[in-house]
Amino acid sequence: MRMAGAMTDTTDRRLTAAELFAEKERAQVTLASIADGVITTDIDGHVEYLNPVAEALTGWTSASARGRPLQVIRQHGRRNHAQDHARPGRMVLREERTIEFRPHAADAQRRLGNSDLQSAAPIRADGQDHRRVLVMHDVSRERQYVAKLSYQASHDALTGLINRTEFERRLALALKSSAELTATTR
Repeated sequence: MRMAGAMTDTTDRRLTAAELFAEKERAQVTLASIADGVITTDIDGHVEYLNPVAEALTGWTSASARGRPLQVIRQHGRRNHAQDHARPGRMVLREERTIEFRPHAADAQRRLGNSDLQSAAPIRADGQDHRRVLVMHDVSRERQYVAKLSYQASHDALTGLINRTEFERRLALALKSSAELTATTR
């Protein structure tokens, strides 16, 4: 009788372990399939995981980023942007809620290279914050589109030369600069 109980207990453990493994696999496949960059950190802000999109956006592999402070990963991924003063992980800790960043805001402090930080949120288990998750969106296409529109608005489509409006804008800037230079040399 005792042997049957031990076999049932072992079978239950194996089934539970198999179910947990399958659930973990589904979660990992889901994270890897998301079109936005996802970074998870521990409560102290050390990176635990980067999905493939986050790897591409930051220039770090998940393995090489693991255990490093998020700020190191973010600094590495940032190109030509102002020093970061707003730290999303700390904001989440302080406010104990999901922080969403407006995609249209011109806030260079939330930029990561060719990505914009969209949100930062606590990951809770047993009613306590254990980790953080940050979501980034690749904005390189949007930036290319804006640059293209800007060029088209200021250049002739046939010749590629600047158009009259752009010429007049540049002329006004040159005259203003010349006037300021003349005023300072007197």
